[in-house]
Amino acid sequence: MPLNPADLSIRVFDVDASCRYFERTLGLITHSRTGVPPHRAELRRDALRLTLIGVRGPGHQDDDLEQHHLRAILIEADKSDSLRALFEHASAHGARMRQPLQTRPWGVLTFVMRDLDGNLLLCSAPLDEVN
Repeated sequence: MPLNPADLSIRVFDVDASCRYFERTLGLITHSRTGVPPHRAELRRDALRLTLIGVRGPGHQDDDLEQHHLRAILIEADKSDSLRALFEHASAHGARMRQPLQTRPWGVLTFVMRDLDGNLLLCSAPLDEVN
């Protein structure tokens, strides 16, 4: 299920919990964590790199996530079969689905999920077959 190259970051309240969520639902692998407790982590899968930035801790207010939150990111797969497999994996492993797998009129397959903090992840792939 190759994911296309991307360097993405999102803000989260609990870096450890978010790492576990993305490992379980999207099959990402945590490659690094910074701080105790962690305030930053990098997860990878294929060419995709996702950086989690914690907004709780010294110097942060409860509204920091709301004010500086990246609300949506795009994760692209190379083929529709890869995206279908990713959707099935994510669904089976507790992903918070916002929108089911759908074929779009402009020739892509998509689904939308939420992370633990409400960030939206739009997952997309070009349609392989001609309709």
